[in-house]
Amino acid sequence: MFTAGLWARRYAFVVIFEALLALTIIFASLALIFASTLLQAVVTGGLVLLCAPVFWLLIRVMARLQVPRDAQRAQLATEADEADLAADGGE
Repeated sequence: MFTAGLWARRYAFVVIFEALLALTIIFASLALIFASTLLQAVVTGGLVLLCAPVFWLLIRVMARLQVPRDAQRAQLATEADEADLAADGGE
């Protein structure tokens, strides 16, 4: 269900996934600070290096999801034009 929401580009699912990535990066960074072996440092550092670019790329996806689609954009433009005409007194 969650992957279907991401595939359908639902904003709420993308935000939730972004939050999970952020938590993963934060906890992996903290684990990296307290890593006592080389293996722990490599695994947690790799986790940060894998999650950080995905997190950054999803920011662009979220921005694109907030932009209205063409049909909605045309309808909003028409409504704005009608509102401007009504405000001007119908000139």
